[in-house]
Amino acid sequence: MMEKKTTIGVDELCNDAPREFAVYMDHVRTLKFDEKPKYAYLRKIFRDLFIRNGFEYDNVFDWTIKRYLELDRQQKEPSG
Repeated sequence: MMEKKTTIGVDELCNDAPREFAVYMDHVRTLKFDEKPKYAYLRKIFRDLFIRNGFEYDNVFDWTIKRYLELDRQQKEPSG
């Protein structure tokens, strides 16, 4: 498993993802053992991606909405 993780290329790993994911992977893969990531830089690239995609920071997560819709659907189904 470790060999696969270290030999798979960033382009292959992030093939269908936005470019920012490849930038992130390139950054963390080049870190030395005792080096810390540039957290502000990494947060900024993902924040910019978030905004560029028109997302809204409303503290409502996709999985919360999904769960709410599932529960709502279950309550509306006739009991059998």
